[in-house]
Amino acid sequence: MNAGQGDYATFGSYEAKLDVTGMDLACYNRMYFQIRPLCRGLHSPIIRAAFVNNGTVKIPDKYSREGFNAINLNNFEWNTCTWEIDSLAHDKVEEVSFIVYRYGQEISGGEELCFELRDIRFQQIEEPNVVHGWQCKHGTAAYSTTGYWRTGIKTAVADTDAKRFLIEDSDTGEMVFEGDVNTVKSFHGEFQVLDFT
Repeated sequence: MNAGQGDYATFGSYEAKLDVTGMDLACYNRMYFQIRPLCRGLHSPIIRAAFVNNGTVKIPDKYSREGFNAINLNNFEWNTCTWEIDSLAHDKVEEVSFIVYRYGQEISGGEELCFELRDIRFQQIEEPNVVHGWQCKHGTAAYSTTGYWRTGIKTAVADTDAKRFLIEDSDTGEMVFEGDVNTVKSFHGEFQVLDFT
């Protein structure tokens, strides 16, 4: 790639900022919001949720490595989004933002982007689903919330003692797949993989 010729260049960003200076958000471990993209022609609109922490540990740090979460959205419908922030410093959150980057107009895309936001809040939940990295709450699975390609690989990450898993059709209750639970050990930790390709 040649960045000088614009092979990988952004054409700016759009950012909605919410000033929460003075609010005590340290006791919360989840950020929750609903968002509806109204972006004609886009197949998978993306929003980047972010927050600024100006406490003991600064978020983002000087390398901008933490404090951001890119989320793929379903276009023209309300998406309920949650972000488990317990493992990130949030003792003095001062700003929450929602960012859209422009990399040029997609061939099928329209000339305008529109995102509607509502019900932005911080929550205290007993056990976050995904705590850190690949680790899920025991007895749960983390899967692609935007779906899977029909002919692609389909996997989920889990934390379970089970040896087998079932997938059922949510409309009919009919079992449509049964498979083995495989345990994986890597530098990410130990977890289970459910392969339902």
